[in-house]
Amino acid sequence: MAARSSIVHRRSAPWIVRLISSGLACLALSDMPLQAADGDWQQKPYHYVAIDQDVRNALLEFGRNLRIPVKLGEEVKGRLRAMPANGDAKAFLERMAQAHGLIWYFDGTTLHVDGQSAIQTELVALDGTSPTQLDQMLRRLGVADSRFPLRSGGARGIISVSGPPAYRNLVREALNKLKGGSDMAAASRPAATPAEAAAKVRVFRGGPQDGS
Repeated sequence: MAARSSIVHRRSAPWIVRLISSGLACLALSDMPLQAADGDWQQKPYHYVAIDQDVRNALLEFGRNLRIPVKLGEEVKGRLRAMPANGDAKAFLERMAQAHGLIWYFDGTTLHVDGQSAIQTELVALDGTSPTQLDQMLRRLGVADSRFPLRSGGARGIISVSGPPAYRNLVREALNKLKGGSDMAAASRPAATPAEAAAKVRVFRGGPQDGS
């Protein structure tokens, strides 16, 4: 009978710890907004105690406690052993990533977590958009990340984009928006009259004018 009681105790312990940790997290998050719209959640206190828990479940619970959607890649796996209970949300996430070979990226709405192998490098054609314009747009949107800088390639009009899939996709979407804006601006300009076109040609060429 004693052996049987010991087994039941070990099995129930993680459940009890998770229940207590959820309660502590709820207390710490009582003053949070219903939906995190930016990266402010990273500095929020996150008190979470785990002894033996599936990594995927711990990350999904992390998202529920902070009220942000979490998307996990297939390579996110393993068991979460004893973790420090104190610190902010970013510190907890960094410890998780370091211990289990993960990389995370927040796109302003969703927290994406993948294995380190998901980080890849792509060469992207700018098609007339400058690297500065693209970088400024990412910063305005609040989705730029110093861990994944944009790098100008050796060829003109090419940039190197390194990072997890969610980041690379977002860079391509931002670039397409910039390209679309340029195309729309060009299309919205009224067609020049023959006289205006002729005047523009003379000014562009800068040829001497005949005064006679």
